[in-house]
Amino acid sequence: MPVLIHQRDHARGPRPTRPRAGSTGGHTGIRSGTELAALATHSKTARSFIKELGAAGVTDALTKHDAPFGDYRTTDTNGT
Repeated sequence: MPVLIHQRDHARGPRPTRPRAGSTGGHTGIRSGTELAALATHSKTARSFIKELGAAGVTDALTKHDAPFGDYRTTDTNGT
């Protein structure tokens, strides 16, 4: 039995479909983040930090990097 399509619906053309769950920008975000990370890896700041990691070790390099911002272990338990 043929499917009857109302002429008004046929004139509008195919109806748009909703994007699948999880495909609403996630791929674009991951791709952009990957590209930014790759660019940052080759910056002057990143190269100097990687040299610091090799020379001073991870703990000392991170402490030197985080101290100006008061991040993580560079502050005491009172937050100062």
